[in-house]
Order: sequence, then structure tokens, then C-alpha cells
Amino acid sequence: GAVERGHRRMRPAKPLTWRAATLAWFAILVLAVLNGGLREAVLIPAWGRTTGLMVSGVLLMAAVLAVTWALMRWRAPVNVAQCWRIGAAWLVATVEFEFALGLATGKRWEELLAAYRMAEGNLWPLVLAVVLVAPALVHRVGRAG
Repeated sequence: GAVERGHRRMRPAKPLTWRAATLAWFAILVLAVLNGGLREAVLIPAWGRTTGLMVSGVLLMAAVLAVTWALMRWRAPVNVAQCWRIGAAWLVATVEFEFALGLATGKRWEELLAAYRMAEGNLWPLVLAVVLVAPALVHRVGRAG
């Protein structure tokens, strides 16, 4: 049943499904593409490559956490193991997408692998770490709050 909290009646979220997790990953994907456009059109021209990459990385990590938070408010994970499975699936899907898109647009392997080195402000490896841990982290924080 619903739980009374102050004057608001809170309903428990429906169970988290793979469909909902996949929709959330697509939302993250859209935000990542928009972030890339912002990085190239505004951040790097305004602040230079190093700072632009860093700001872009921080914005993308915040976007991943925000989407994950919204997902967890909409759908409740069954347990923390489910959260880790979702994070792992998001990580694999993200890396697969990056490499598939890169290769399809004619990038060389060296260019693709360069994104995985933390150099010149590139935070992509940290973004991927956040993609992996976000579901479990948000679930844990949400349970503590």
C-alpha cells in the first residue's frame, strides 16, 4: 500500500524492468550526443580543448546520474544485484555504440582507443565508470535517504 509522508501520499514505484532500463540508456545516449554537440560548438571554442573536455565529461556524468535518479524514482530495482547488471549492460552498450559509430564514420582504431586515455582533460574513462556504478549508487543513496 501507499506510505504516508507528511501531507503527501507516496506510492511505491513499479518494479524496474529491462525495458525501462533500456529506455533510460537511450535517454542517456541522446544527452551524450547533445553534450558532444555542446562540447564541440561551445565549450572547446570558449575554454580550449582541455577545459572543454573536462566540463563536457562532468556534464555527461551528471546527466547519467540524473537519468538514473529519474529511472529509480519511476521504477524500483528488485535488489542491488539488478542495479549492477543494469550498469554493466549500460557500459557494454555504450562501448559497443561508441566503437560501432566510430568505425561506421571512418575513424581508425587508434582514434577510437585514444578516447580511453585520460589525457588533455579527457574524462571518458570516468564517464564509463559512472555509467557502470550509477544504478547501484543511486539505489544505495535512495535507500539511505
